[in-house]
Amino acid sequence: MKIGNMSLESRLSGVELEFKEKVKSAVVLSDEERLIQCLQICLDCGINPASIIESLVDGLRESINLYERRRYFLPELLMSFNTFLNGINFLKSQWGLDTP
Repeated sequence: MKIGNMSLESRLSGVELEFKEKVKSAVVLSDEERLIQCLQICLDCGINPASIIESLVDGLRESINLYERRRYFLPELLMSFNTFLNGINFLKSQWGLDTP
């Protein structure tokens, strides 16, 4: 299906790439509020769950790289890790995977 000069698949891929980058950035910046908003949009848009989780992991990897290059210190790394975990927990709750 074509919309304008781009196929629907291309537009969805563009949206997916944009929000994957925003998820990654939110983890790196420890912006939990922004992360949850982006994750909700990803879910609403039907983005592949594995792709969403990959973005969270990419954010954590970037934070680890910043730590290894001495641009982040332990508190920043821990804050990114906490944001990552909160993102995982949010997804689990949305997918009905909460464990009591």
